[in-house]
Amino acid sequence: MAEAQQAGAAKKAAPAKRKAAPKKKAAPAQPVQVAATPKKVAIVGFTPTRTQAPFADRDFEIWALNALYKYPDVPRASRWFDLHALDIIPPDRLAAYAGMPCPVFLQDKTPKVPNSVKFPAEKLRSRFGGYWTNSISWMVGLALLEGFTEIHIYGVDMAQDTEYRHQRPNLEYFIGLARGMGVKVHIPETADLLMATHEYGYGSDRGLRRKLKERRDELAKRVQGLDQQVGKMQQEKLVLDGALQNLTWMINSLTVADVDSMEPLHPEIPGVAGPTV
Repeated sequence: MAEAQQAGAAKKAAPAKRKAAPKKKAAPAQPVQVAATPKKVAIVGFTPTRTQAPFADRDFEIWALNALYKYPDVPRASRWFDLHALDIIPPDRLAAYAGMPCPVFLQDKTPKVPNSVKFPAEKLRSRFGGYWTNSISWMVGLALLEGFTEIHIYGVDMAQDTEYRHQRPNLEYFIGLARGMGVKVHIPETADLLMATHEYGYGSDRGLRRKLKERRDELAKRVQGLDQQVGKMQQEKLVLDGALQNLTWMINSLTVADVDSMEPLHPEIPGVAGPTV
């Protein structure tokens, strides 16, 4: 009995056990934050699709190159590129680069172009290897190196039977590489890049007819312009020929001279073909 009373007293004396604090739940993992506006760049070349570039969309950087500044339908550029050796770039082109309000990427910085930036060729070789055959590929490589998520290419066909045609596989390689990296690449529907006459086994022309019509219309427009120039020059030639004949008549009719010194009605002028009689 005494032992039971002692045990009861001991239970009363023992401090009460504290309740364990509830475990805090781990905070849920935060999703990766993606920029509201992805990095976008439009690379612009010389063929007619250059006019489709998003010049008015300020979400896009515009990258242009070489003598494209001579084209009034290229109203702005965020960066300029000329990746030829400095000693073969014409002086007037360097002067134009020096007056641009954007950085100009050259093989090396030069005091002739205060806004020049050395193109990071070594970094690109280290990242992507040594297969580079044209300026546009270098520009696509730089966009990939800098983390652009969307690349548009305008005014680039590489379709002529010149060096450009041999450069085309290299650019198409980098387009495929970009898409494999998850980068969105846009090519105008009528561009020759990534274009074949048909899909193997399916016979679709994939816009070839539209492309040929676009090229035909462009050539027709150029021919029309040349015809207008030729017509204007012919009119000017007729006016000058009439003035020349009039002066010859005045020399022969209104001045005193020996018969032997009479001027021919259609005098031959060195370096100028006379009219056909």
